Amino acid sequence: MTASARTGLLAVGGLVVAGLVAELAGRRRLVRRRRRRDNPGRHRNPWITSRGHRVHIDDEGRVDAGGIPRQWHGAHIRDVSELGRRWREIDHEEEACATGGAAAPATFRSQDAGLAALYEANPHLVDFVQGEAKGAAERAYQRWVRGGRRGRKPTRAAGDGRFDAINEGLERRGARAVASWSEAVRAVVPPSRRWADFGGRLPLLEDATGLRLNLPGPAEVLELGGQRGAECEQLGEGARGRLVEEARAGRLTEISLEGVPF
Repeated sequence: MTASARTGLLAVGGLVVAGLVAELAGRRRLVRRRRRRDNPGRHRNPWITSRGHRVHIDDEGRVDAGGIPRQWHGAHIRDVSELGRRWREIDHEEEACATGGAAAPATFRSQDAGLAALYEANPHLVDFVQGEAKGAAERAYQRWVRGGRRGRKPTRAAGDGRFDAINEGLERRGARAVASWSEAVRAVVPPSRRWADFGGRLPLLEDATGLRLNLPGPAEVLELGGQRGAECEQLGEGARGRLVEEARAGRLTEISLEGVPF
């Protein structure tokens, strides 16, 4: 083979190799481009920290996991601050509704103070006790109280079963059993000195006397406040539910999303 022929073959071979290399390089570029198109978000980290809370957000920027109250999940990450502010406003309004702008004392100073409030709320109870407190047992009990409750408490007079409701309800047996009407009224005054405890004890005195009795003023205020509190709590739960629905369905704040990475 002549030198010129050999030179021609080498040139052709070089062109073939160059073509193969170019084709393989083109294929690699195509493969890399396809991978980028198939995984456009492969570098995005959906876990972020917002106002001290580590949260996970979806492709729309809504929280679906993380360190905010679970019932807030579904709200947009940019609405979390506004959601918290409105939530606190509802809490404050619920508290104001429950208290009615006034607070009743929880306790009374002494048994005598509780007794005086009970009589003040029930003038007909005063008349009843004055009409019934005429026996020897009644006089003995009053002397015992005036003497500072020294010695043994006077025992119950035989034959009067009207005190049974109080003695059984308050588990006053033996020497502790109620012996007179003055003692019966004192017995229903809560030893805890909590106004709220009157409600569970007053029915025992109603059973014994046959009278319809009113709670002392502060005890009634607390009872009514408890009923109002349940209604206010229900209203607050409804308001919070509507707030969360609004946050999940749309946006609480109108903020431009230009430049936001989601």
